[in-house]
Amino acid sequence: MIAGNSNGRTIYVAIVADVIGLLASGVDAEAVKDVSPRTGFVVATTTAQALWQASNTIALDADVGDTVCIYAKSGSRNFEGAVLIEDVSLINDGDSLQSFALVNVPRSTVAPYDDNSVFPARFSEQNFWFWQCAVARDGAPHCSVLLAVYDRDERGRPRFAGHYRWGLQLTVKSTSPSPVVQTRERRHE
Repeated sequence: MIAGNSNGRTIYVAIVADVIGLLASGVDAEAVKDVSPRTGFVVATTTAQALWQASNTIALDADVGDTVCIYAKSGSRNFEGAVLIEDVSLINDGDSLQSFALVNVPRSTVAPYDDNSVFPARFSEQNFWFWQCAVARDGAPHCSVLLAVYDRDERGRPRFAGHYRWGLQLTVKSTSPSPVVQTRERRHE
């Protein structure tokens, strides 16, 4: 179970970055480059989204107490270029989300049995990293996501390539009726 999620469900938001596209857009090693949502170099997706609006805007059906976990990867699943989230900060939140914190969750992972066969699968322990927060109420918080991007040197070793800042808006809408609506519905039964 994700830390701090005793009352609700967990909603995972995947940030997928096109490392080649980001690096082609240029970066100053000393500066953070902002990523425009129109470039399509970074997108967010989740299985719990209610509506896909733009590459940097997603709407979530979430209830108070639900946990939102954000993680990043490259299009190659961090095999070639890699992306890590260095920080997530809330901007103009209105207290709909609690502050993001970096968590490490160990969990059994599924892998192919060996080099020649997928089944039966084997299981091994792996650490999964997320930036998580809890939903406090409905709202449309803007998040600033700082991405650390890595490419590979001529020997294939990962090397830091630069920082990119990406703005993400999470529109959070409760999936259960408010207590006032529930009271009104009971009176009409």
